[in-house]
Amino acid sequence: MRRLIKLNLRNIFHNKLFYVCLGLSLLLNVGVSFLSEVLFKSVGVNTKALESLTSVFTSGVDIIAMIFITLYCTFDFSEGTTKNIIARGYSKTKLLISKYIASLIGVLAIILISATLSFVLYIKNGLGYNSSMPLSILVGIIGVVAYTILYATVAFSLEKTSSSIIANMFIPNIINLVIGIADSNLHAKMSRYWIDNVNNSFINNPTASNMIFPIVMYLIYIVILTFIGIQIAKNKEIK
Repeated sequence: MRRLIKLNLRNIFHNKLFYVCLGLSLLLNVGVSFLSEVLFKSVGVNTKALESLTSVFTSGVDIIAMIFITLYCTFDFSEGTTKNIIARGYSKTKLLISKYIASLIGVLAIILISATLSFVLYIKNGLGYNSSMPLSILVGIIGVVAYTILYATVAFSLEKTSSSIIANMFIPNIINLVIGIADSNLHAKMSRYWIDNVNNSFINNPTASNMIFPIVMYLIYIVILTFIGIQIAKNKEIK
C-alpha cells in the first residue's frame, strides 16, 4: 500500500496537470488580490465587496481542485494502466484509497501554496489576517478532505474524464437544487445538511461554536463517501 501511494504521489508531482492547476490557482489569487487593492484605494474596504471577492476566490479554487482530482483519478483509466496496477497484486480498494490520499496531498499542496501567496498579497492592504483565520483553516481542511473523497469517488466510478468532470460539476448543484425545492414545499431545512451548505453559517459568522456543525457533517460525509467508494471499487470490473 505504501509503495502504491508513493507511486501515485510521484505521478502527481511529475505530471504537468499539477503545475497547470497550481498556475491557474496562483493566477486567480493574483487577480483577486489586485481587485481588492483597487477597491481599497478607490472606495475603501467594503465588507460586502470583500465577502464577494472571497466568495469568488473560494469558488475558483474549488473548481480548480475538482478538475485536478477528476483528471488525476481518471488518468490511469484513460491511459490504460489500471490493469497493470491490479496485475501487480494491488486490490481495487487499495487503488482507490491511494487515489484518495494522493489527490488530497496534491490538492492541499495547491491550496497551501495559493493561500500563502494570497496572504502575502493581501497583507499589503491590511487584509492578510484576522482572528478567525485558524478556525477557517481547520474547517477548510476537513472540507477539502470531504470534497476530495466525493470527487474522487465519482471519477473512479465513471472512469471517463469528460463524464466525470460533468458529473462533479453539475450533480452537487442539481442535488442542492432538488433539496431546496423539497424544503420549500415541505417547509423543512434539509438543504443545510447537504455538503455544499454545511459551511454557510460558519462562513457568515466564523466562531468556535459555529464550526462544530460543519466539522461533524464533513466527517460524516467522509465516512459515508469512503464506504460507498470502497463498495463501488470492490464490485468494479477493471477493463
